[in-house]
Amino acid sequence: MYLKMDRVDFDRFLESDQAHLEYAVILALHKGQWLFVKHCLRDTWELPGGHRKPGENILQTAHRELFEETGAREYQLAPISGYSVSTASRKSYGLLCFASIDELGPLPDSEIERTRTFTGIPDALTYPTILPILFRKGLRNTGLLRKFASYKHIVFDWNGTLLDDTQICVDVISDLLSEHGLPRISLERYREIFGFPVIDYYRKLGFDFERTPFSLVGDHFIERYRKRLGEAQLFEGVPLTLEILKKKGVRLSILSAAAQHHLDEATANYGLRPFLDLVFGTQDHYASSKLERGRELIKTTSIPPSNTLLIGDTDHDLEVGANLGVDILLVADGHQHYERLLQKHPNTIYSRFD
Repeated sequence: MYLKMDRVDFDRFLESDQAHLEYAVILALHKGQWLFVKHCLRDTWELPGGHRKPGENILQTAHRELFEETGAREYQLAPISGYSVSTASRKSYGLLCFASIDELGPLPDSEIERTRTFTGIPDALTYPTILPILFRKGLRNTGLLRKFASYKHIVFDWNGTLLDDTQICVDVISDLLSEHGLPRISLERYREIFGFPVIDYYRKLGFDFERTPFSLVGDHFIERYRKRLGEAQLFEGVPLTLEILKKKGVRLSILSAAAQHHLDEATANYGLRPFLDLVFGTQDHYASSKLERGRELIKTTSIPPSNTLLIGDTDHDLEVGANLGVDILLVADGHQHYERLLQKHPNTIYSRFD
């Protein structure tokens, strides 16, 4: 019988607040395809999952259900989001998880008749009003993760790659432009001209450094940007991506043109430090080249550049990666637009969510 639902809502999962969570559902990836299960009494497909048993925490439920319904032996599992399903009669709560399965064993004795992998979501679903919503949520959170090959070391840029702060930068620089008698800038125009070193980008905006020193304009920008920084959020899926990669044994680093002390503070505030091996910023906030810091980072890890992937959102990331001799993936979600990046590097994706 299909469940008639009013709505599905998502909320942040906190391990300290899970008493209300009744069941766990797992979006499982195996050999690049999505794993669905078929109950012995139904002719439809569903995601692995089930109800929490007495004495279990919800992540234990997820691990148990994944094994019982798929036979998963070697895998990495992490929470995506809490969610609620509202119907006319009640509201129920669950946890949506992601699992990257390396090895499947025999299917245990259970009500599950068989499993099957699909490239997308199958047509015949047990819960056709709910599962597509959960599936889309999972896709958004795992989009970037699914684009990685077998690298031993992944280096992330920070601003515009992990932290979604582009609109804040547009707002702050527009206010400064107005105060200097210059026209405000649109998001599209910003993404067309932003680049490194930022002093050249400021010149393109029209600032006259003979009248106002670059250091003063830069200081004003950073001061106001930091006041707005609390509004910025990590891109959807960042914590999940880092947690899964960490569980896979991948070394994870950040290489940023941001000042080191600001970067240390921000990564701690967003709860990312447990996943990160190295965090390399610069010695000031004027966003000069981060190439030298990149060379120090590669030397520190002792992992060959051939086993390293750098992920960024600007042509400066491309320049740095090329000089370091590492593979490069550019993601056009941040401070420069897709066409501009694609002209310079074929391994450019329009969005991590596509």
